[in-house]
This record gives sequence, structure tokens and C-alpha cells, in this order.
Amino acid sequence: MNAILALSGGHLLYKLPDNQEIHHATHRHYSSTVQTLYQVLGDGSTLSEPLALLRVTLTILILFHYEVVSGNLDGSPFAHLRAARQLVLNLRSKYHQSMSAAEQKLYGFVMEVYSYIVLCNSITPFNMNCNRTLIYDSFLQTLDDLQGLGAFGVMFSGGHHFFELISSISLFAAQDPDLDRHEEYRQLRAKISALESPVPKERDTKLCSGRSATLEVCRIALLAFLETASSPFSKYDTTRMQHLQPLLDVAVLNLPQILPSNYSCILMWPIMIIGSCLMEEDQRAVISHMLLHNQYGMKNTTQASMLLDLLWKDSDGHAFGPYGLGLLMNRHNLDYGII
Repeated sequence: MNAILALSGGHLLYKLPDNQEIHHATHRHYSSTVQTLYQVLGDGSTLSEPLALLRVTLTILILFHYEVVSGNLDGSPFAHLRAARQLVLNLRSKYHQSMSAAEQKLYGFVMEVYSYIVLCNSITPFNMNCNRTLIYDSFLQTLDDLQGLGAFGVMFSGGHHFFELISSISLFAAQDPDLDRHEEYRQLRAKISALESPVPKERDTKLCSGRSATLEVCRIALLAFLETASSPFSKYDTTRMQHLQPLLDVAVLNLPQILPSNYSCILMWPIMIIGSCLMEEDQRAVISHMLLHNQYGMKNTTQASMLLDLLWKDSDGHAFGPYGLGLLMNRHNLDYGII
């Protein structure tokens, strides 16, 4: 409960930044949560039960959300996430052991939230920013084992196959560009091209349209990440930009109509990837407006606009795309987190 109240306070402080009562109350709830976690984690016997392990893991994931919503750019959100990983691995090795149906549903929820956070924070080549580095465990590349646990789709909204490819592209982007990577590039591009939107259960035409547009934007973001990672990419390379620009045009055209939909909650990863590749001023303005004026009203979306603006103004030719985001965060000591 203290973690949830701290997170609520983090949201309130975005709208009421000068309210000292909310500030102090939020800090108290956060401190109480951390102290309780230290006590629980210090007593190994407490975590012998699956439900206790699930609750502690979920609490740490809530603290990650608190750090991001509060605008902390010092890497502290990712420290929480690395701690959560150890518990997640423990859960994956033990969750078959006498879990009730309710516990399995909570396990599926926790696993999907953790997977979503790790994948949507993969906005640079792997290990480019030390404080932000998260390990890509093999289960992040296939989430189908969560489908029968009762909570599947709560985070990915039917787009898990799109997000599963993010870690592979991030790892590909981190490879030595002097190596022959053509075959791996070809395979990744083929996988992206083969992605299909799942057949929706709902019949609501508006919902179906929002889902299709969102997943198409995710596909374009995957392609943009891959294309800018395949070899050193300069934003002044007009030939390669002409190849990339038609994809960006489609994405920017779709984004404003997705924002009011139920699927806007999974837009931050594609927005950061696509936004980092934009050269047209009018398209940059669309992205900035979406990040500064949206229904969520959170500090981290404002920070995303700030980060992209710094990238767009940087004269370095390599200050472009996911690599450019990593370069910029290193230069300015900004360990930006996404939720």
C-alpha cells in the first residue's frame, strides 16, 4: 500500500509541484516501502512462499514506476528493475510448485509487466548506457507461455509478438559494424515483415482500428531501429534518409489518431524510436505536441520531449536514431526511463 501511495504522490506532484505536504507524504510512503523491502528481503524464509515472492516483486515494479513518474534520471529506476529480475528468475523456476489459480494469474500479470518494462526501455543499442543496462533473458523473446495464466494481454494488448523482437534488434545494434551482419539483418527484417496483427476478440470497429494502427506503428519502429542499426547511420546521409522517410511518414500520420485510443498506453517505445529518426520540423512538432499534451499528464512524457529536442538540435551526424539517444544520454547524464 505504501508503494501505491508513493506512486500516487508522484503523479500528483507533476500537477502540484510546489505542494510540500504531498511532497513529504510521498517521501514518507516511499521510505516506508524501501525499509519494509529491506526487512523482507533480509529474511529469506519470508520469500519461500510463491505469493510472498509475487507481492515483493510487484512492489519493486511499482517503485520503478514511482521513480520514472517522479522524473528521476539518475539511474535509480533501473536499480529497482535489476533487483526485480532476481525475483522474476526465482519465480520462473518455482511457479509450477503448488500455485493456486489466483497465484498463477498474478504471476502472469507480474511477468508481463516486468517484460513490458524491460523491452520498452530498450531504446538504444544494448549496454550503451551503463546505468540503464538490463539483461535480456531468453523468455523476453517468447511470451507465449504466459497465455494460459488468466492475465495475458494486460500490458501488450495483443502486440506481444511485436515487442518480442526488440531485444534481438537492440543486441544486433550493439554488434561491431565491421562484422558481416547481412544474414542476421535479413532474418530480422523477414521476421518484422512477417508479423501480423492478432485477430481481435472484440467486434468494436473503433477498437480494431486503434489496435491495427498501433501495431503498424510498432512495426515501423522495429524497422527504423533495425535500419539505423545495420551500419553507422548519419542523419546527413540523404540517400539512406530517403529510404527511411516513407516509413516515418506513415508512422507520424497514424500517431495522432492512436493517442485518444485505448492503445496509446503502449506508444512510448515506438514514439521514442520514431521520434529519434525524424528530420522534418513539422513531424517533430507532432511528436512534441503528443508528449507535452496528452491525457496522461506525467513528468516522464515531458522529459521524453526534452530528450528528443536535445537530440534534434545536436549537430553531430550520429546524434540520430536509437544510437543517438544513447549518445545523448551519456553526454548529459540522463538515464531516462519509460513506462
